[in-house]
Order: sequence, then C-alpha cells, then structure tokens
Amino acid sequence: MHLEFCNYNKPYFDDLDKQRREIFDAIQAGFSGVCLPLYLLRDIREYISGVDMSFACPVDFPNGTGDKRLREHETLSCLKSQANTIDLVLNPFLIKERKYDKIVKEISTHKRMCNDYGATLRIIIHHNLYVMREAIAIARLVEDTGCRYIIPSSGYHNDDIYDNLMIATNLINAAYKYKAKKLLNLGSSCIYPKLAPQPLKEKYLLTDTLEPTNEPDAVAKIAAIKLCRYYNEQYGTDFISVMP
Repeated sequence: MHLEFCNYNKPYFDDLDKQRREIFDAIQAGFSGVCLPLYLLRDIREYISGVDMSFACPVDFPNGTGDKRLREHETLSCLKSQANTIDLVLNPFLIKERKYDKIVKEISTHKRMCNDYGATLRIIIHHNLYVMREAIAIARLVEDTGCRYIIPSSGYHNDDIYDNLMIATNLINAAYKYKAKKLLNLGSSCIYPKLAPQPLKEKYLLTDTLEPTNEPDAVAKIAAIKLCRYYNEQYGTDFISVMP
C-alpha cells in the first residue's frame, strides 16, 4: 500500500515549526511519501537529502488557472528544490472549452521537464467541477499520456459541503414527505476525529477535531446523521444511519 502524508491545504507559513514536525513525523512513521508546498520543501530540503521516499509538490494548486509560463516555472522550481513528484492541477477552462489538444500538449511539456530530473508527474483533476462523464473522459485522457491522476478531496470546500448538504436534506425530507417506511443513511469514517482511537467506536463522534482535508464532507455527513435522528424524535420516522 502506498500511503502519503499531505500538507497542501496548510496556510502559508501557518505555524511553520508545527508543519516541519508533521513532515518529520510522517517520515519517521514510514509513510511512502509526503506532499508539501514548495516553501516548506525549501525549508526542510537540507534535512531530507538521501531519504528514500516520495516528496511531491503541487503546481498551481488549487485552482489551476495560472499563466502557462508561470506553471512551467513553478514546476521547474519544485524540481530544482528536490521534489521527485509533481502534482499539476489541470486548467479547468481548457477542460470546459474542450481544448483537449492543449491539455495533452501542456501535460507533455511538464512530463518532459520531470523526466529531465528523474521525477514523476501526476495530474490533479477537480472532479466536482465537471459532470461525471466529462471527468471520466479527462481521467482517460491523462492515462493515455502515461501519467497518473489524483482525484482530491480538497480544494473546493464550498462545493463539497453544499452539494452533500443539499443531497442529504432533500433526500431525508422527501423520505418523510412521501412516507417512506425506512431510510438507510450511509456515512463514512471521515465523520470521526482525525486522531480517534482505533478501532473506531460510535462514542468517539464529535469528541475532537476532524481531519481538515475531509472536513466539508464530514460536516455534511454529521448533519445528515443528526437530521435523521431529529426526524425520528419529532415525527416517529424510521431513519437509520450506518457508517461503513
């Protein structure tokens, strides 16, 4: 299993000492790699020389709308700072306008730069910006270039929490309105605190801080759990929440 510690969502220079400790803890814990912004890689690079693991840097994260030349400069800067993996965000405007030839050309340019440094190029696709069919088509296009792609759980937090809240509230209310005999609400382990004891138990819910990168999804799922409970209490419904 390839497990990476990701630091992409931390604010610039937000408690830099803590960020350093998290990276070093991830290295000592035996993670397969760490994903960190360029400023943090530059800060710790003198300490990671000879460490055999993946050090990934994002390019034009999270939006992917930067100037073409600036994106290339950022990739080169990351490579020169000892990044051995580049996570490039695809330009959403090129995708929306279906300029697939330009997408392939840009990927090829960054891949060639990575090859020159013996590094790997991965492509970040913000799936929630596109319909499912379009997102799948882009994923296949990326695979055809010989690159791997990443479907992140972060970057567009407003979309994540809004979409999930709307799905949950509309579905649960419709189940009540149309007198459904039973509703099964499926959640996920992201609802539990980031550092919850293992194995997870129901009593750990809302006892500590959530994992930041999954927080929008987790908050929406917790709201759905509470909504099911309150419908049961107020209207006598049989809405059951299960966390796989």
